[in-house]
Amino acid sequence: MFRGIAKFVSVLFLLALLTIAIIDSARSIGQSDIILTPFYTLLESIVQFELNNIKDGVEMTFSSYLSYSVVFFIKLPAVVILGLLSLLFFVIGYKQNQSLSESSDLRKI
Repeated sequence: MFRGIAKFVSVLFLLALLTIAIIDSARSIGQSDIILTPFYTLLESIVQFELNNIKDGVEMTFSSYLSYSVVFFIKLPAVVILGLLSLLFFVIGYKQNQSLSESSDLRKI
């Protein structure tokens, strides 16, 4: 039971960090509506799955093991993809801010 709660808290922490990074990146490039809607849906399904795991307790029946393994193989690539998207949006936002600052520097000259 405690292992399930600790796992849930660690997953929430990871998701919180990814959420902050993706929201910040999406706002910086001005595409928050397109990017955040599917992300919130995925985030809700991951949290719901983790809550169901805590309710099940330590017992691993065949059906819960099967659902865990299926969601694990779906969740892991999803978290990796979200992390890569976050990095991509961060780089795009950084480059846009850099080009804006360079253009404002040229106007001063």
